[in-house]
Amino acid sequence: MGATGGKPAVAGQASEFAVLRTGRRAARRLARIRGPKAAAALARAAAHAAAETGFDDRVPRIAHRALGKAKSQPEIDAICATWHNSRDPGLGELIGRHGWVAGGPPAMRARTALHGGHAGLLAAAGPELACALAVLADEEGGRLRAEAVSALATLDRTDARGALCALAVDGGSPAALDAALSAGFLPGDPARRAALLFLGGQFSRYAELDFAEALAGWNHRHDIEIGTTTGQEPEATDISLR
Repeated sequence: MGATGGKPAVAGQASEFAVLRTGRRAARRLARIRGPKAAAALARAAAHAAAETGFDDRVPRIAHRALGKAKSQPEIDAICATWHNSRDPGLGELIGRHGWVAGGPPAMRARTALHGGHAGLLAAAGPELACALAVLADEEGGRLRAEAVSALATLDRTDARGALCALAVDGGSPAALDAALSAGFLPGDPARRAALLFLGGQFSRYAELDFAEALAGWNHRHDIEIGTTTGQEPEATDISLR
C-alpha cells in the first residue's frame, strides 16, 4: 500500500516500498512522522535505495537528515537494527556521528558501542553481552576484533568474567580466550582453570597448579575415574582433554 490521506502507512514494510516506488516525495512525507516504525521504514528505504540501482538517489540524503533528528531510544534502536542487518555505510556513518548505542539485543548493542567509539560502556556488561561481544570478535576479525578483545579485558562484573572463561573453555572462542588471559581472568574451579591455561599455551602457569585438586574437581563434576600412581604427577592431557 502507498500513502493514505496524505500520510504513508507505517505498518510492516508498506512505507518503505512506497518510498522506493515514488521517491523523494514519499521519503519527505515519511520523514515528518516520528516513532520507531517510521524510523525503521525510512532507514530500510535509505539502505535499499543506496544499495540498488534504479531508485531515486536523493532518498538516502532525505532519510539521513530526518533520521539524524532521532531522540528516543526506540527510534535509535530501529535505525541501529537496520544498519546491523544491512551494514549500510550511510547508516553506519550516521550512527557513528551521533554516537548512538543500541539498547539491545546484546549483539547489536556490542556492535554499535564499538562502532561509535563507546567501548568503555561495555565494561559493565553482564554475561550475555560479554559473550555476544566475544562472538562478534570471532566473526569479524581485524580492527573490530582487537577493540572487542580490549573491551572484554575491562569487564567489571564477576559473572561476566566467569561467562567469558566458560566461553573460552567450553565454547572454543579464541577471542574469549585471548581476553581472559590478557586480563588475568581465571575460573575459580581448579580443573577449568587448568583447561584455560592449557588452551592458551600458558604451560608454565599450568605446571604450577595443584594437579591433585584439579583432578579431584574434574572427576567429581564429570563422574569419571582417572587412575594415578602415587607420587606421579598426571600428564597434561589428563586435565585438558577430559
